[in-house]
Amino acid sequence: MSDIAINPVTRRVQFTGNTGTGPFAFTFNILTDSDIAVFKNTTKLTLTANYTVSINANGTGSITLAAALVASDVLTIIGGRELSRTTDFVTAGDLLASSLNEQLDSNVIMTQQLDEKLNRGLFVNPGDVFTDLELPLKDARKGTVLGFNATTGDPEPGPEIGDVDSLANISADIKTLADIQDGTVATNAITNVNTIRANVTTVSGISGNVTTVAGISSDVTAVAADGADIGTVATSIANVNTNATNIASINTNATNITDIQNASTNAASALASKNAAATSATNSANSATASANSATASEAAKDAALAALDSFDDRYLGAKASDPTVDNDGNALVSGALYFNTTDDVMKVYTGSQWVAAYASLSGALLVANNLSDLASASTARTNLGLGTAATTASTAYATAAQGALADSALQSIADGSITQSKLAGEAVNESKLQVSNAPVNGYALTAQSGNTGGMTWAEMAAGGTTLISTTTISSAVATVDIALPTGYGAFELFLEGVTPSSTGVSSTLSVRFSSDNGSSYYQASDSYNVNGSNAAQLQITASNDFNNEVYIALTIQGAKNSGVRTTGFSEQLLMNTDGTFRGAAVIGGAYNGDTVMTNIRIFPNGGSLNIASGIIRLYGRAV
Repeated sequence: MSDIAINPVTRRVQFTGNTGTGPFAFTFNILTDSDIAVFKNTTKLTLTANYTVSINANGTGSITLAAALVASDVLTIIGGRELSRTTDFVTAGDLLASSLNEQLDSNVIMTQQLDEKLNRGLFVNPGDVFTDLELPLKDARKGTVLGFNATTGDPEPGPEIGDVDSLANISADIKTLADIQDGTVATNAITNVNTIRANVTTVSGISGNVTTVAGISSDVTAVAADGADIGTVATSIANVNTNATNIASINTNATNITDIQNASTNAASALASKNAAATSATNSANSATASANSATASEAAKDAALAALDSFDDRYLGAKASDPTVDNDGNALVSGALYFNTTDDVMKVYTGSQWVAAYASLSGALLVANNLSDLASASTARTNLGLGTAATTASTAYATAAQGALADSALQSIADGSITQSKLAGEAVNESKLQVSNAPVNGYALTAQSGNTGGMTWAEMAAGGTTLISTTTISSAVATVDIALPTGYGAFELFLEGVTPSSTGVSSTLSVRFSSDNGSSYYQASDSYNVNGSNAAQLQITASNDFNNEVYIALTIQGAKNSGVRTTGFSEQLLMNTDGTFRGAAVIGGAYNGDTVMTNIRIFPNGGSLNIASGIIRLYGRAV
C-alpha cells in the first residue's frame, strides 16, 4: 500500500464510555498493521492476541478487540510505526516510484507520529522570554524538586524532597490554622492573639501561679458558697471583692492558656509552611518555563524536518503522465529534479532546460560476462548473422578435397527426373523469399526501390504517360460518387477497383453522367447521350443489369476538355460471380450528344434502388 495520500491529521484517537469489541475506527493513514499502538487504559495491547487491524484502500482503518470494553475503560489508538528505513537504493539500480512513494509515506507517517508525541509534552510559548532552559546537572538536582529562578525563570534545583514531604505531612495543621483565621472555626483568631501577645507573654511568665489557682478551683468555689462566713468578714468586703474579681480573670486565663500556647506554636509552623509553599510554587513555575522552552526546541526540530521533507518534495515530484513545468509547490524546476512518467514507464531527470531519461534499463541487454548465453534464441541469432546451419553442421556434410576445394567444383550432378512438381511447389518464389518491403495492393506493380528491405516494393504505376489525379475510397453506402475533371488534360482514365453494390443479386446498371457547371447539375435528358446508336439519359459503364456484384472497370474518357469535340466514354468491364469468381468481361461505348466542355463526372447505380457500398475509384489524366 505505497500509492496513498497521507492525510494531515493527528495520529491519535480515544474512545471513552464504550462497551463491546468494536470495530473502533481511526482516520490517520497506515501502511501495515504494525503502524499503530493500542492502549486499554494505560496497558499496551498486543497485536493479534488482543486485537486485529482492518486497513481501508486509503490507509485508514479500524481495530477489533478480542475482549469487550466496559463503560469505564478508555481505549487509545496512536501511531506506532517503527522508526526505521526499509529500502536502501543501490547505485545504478532501478529507482522505482513505488519504493520512493513508500519511503516518502513512511517519512510523513513517522513525522506525524513524533508530532503527536511532542504534543503530549510541556512547551514554552513561542512569545515567552528565557535565557537558558537546560536542566541543572544530576548531582545538583538529586533529591530536590524542580525550581525556577525568581528573576530569569531558568531551571534550578528547588527545595529538598524531604522538606516538601514534611510540608505535606502538616497540611492538616495548616488547614486548621487557616480555619481559625478565615472564619470557618473562628474569625481572625490568630490576628487577635497577635494583638494581645504582650499579655500572653505576661501570663506565660506566671503560668506556675495560674496552674496553682486552677488546682484549687474547688476550694474557691466552696468559699464563694459560704456566704455567711463572708458576711462575717464584711469589714474586709473590699478585699474579698478584689479577690473574687481576680479569681474570675484567673479562671478565664486558665481556660484559654492551652489554646494560646498551641496558637503560638501553630502560628510559627504556619509561617514556616507558608514560606516553604511559596518556594515550591516558585520552583514549579521555573519548571514549567523549562518545559515550555524544551517544547519550543522540539517545535523547531519538527519545522526543520518538515523543511527537509519539502526540499525533497521539490526534487522528487512523484508520478505524472507528462513532463511537468513547475514543481509540486508551483515553483520553478531545479536541476536534478526527478519524476516517474506513467505514460512511458520511465524515470526522468531535469537537466535545467529539459527532461531526459534518468537511467538506461539493462533489460534485454547482452552482458559480456554471459558469453551470449542470454540470447533469447541462438538459432534465430545465427540466422540473423547469415550463418544458417553452418555453425551446427558437421564438417563431413561439406565438400572434401577429392570433390574440389571450391564450392563450384563441389556441386553434384542432378539425375534426370529427380526434379518433381512437388519439389518445385515447395521451392516456389513468393513475397517472403523476395523480401518485398510492403503488402500488395490490387493494381500495384513490383518495382525496385533503393533503401527498402530487399530492394523490392509494391507501388502504384501510372498508365502509359498518365498522372494520378485523385483516389476516392468508398467505405459506407452512397447513392452517387462525384469526381472533378481538372483542366490541362486531353483524356482521362477511371479505374474502379472492387466497386460493390449495397445488395448482391439485384439487377442494376452502373452508369455515368457529365456536368459542365462544376457539379451544380448533370446532363440527364433522354437524348443527352448516345449508347450503341440509341439516345439515353446516361452512359453505361457495365452491361445492362450486370451491376449485381463486385466489379473492376477501366473507363476511358476522351474529349471532355476539348471544345467542339464530342465527349466519349469507352469502358472495359470484368464481371464477377456472387461467390467472387470471374464470370466474364464486357466492353461498353458511348458519347455525349454535344460539344460542351465537361467539368465533373457522376457514377451511380441505375435501377434496383441500390447504393454503392464499397470500393476504390482512381482518376488518371492524360496530357494534351
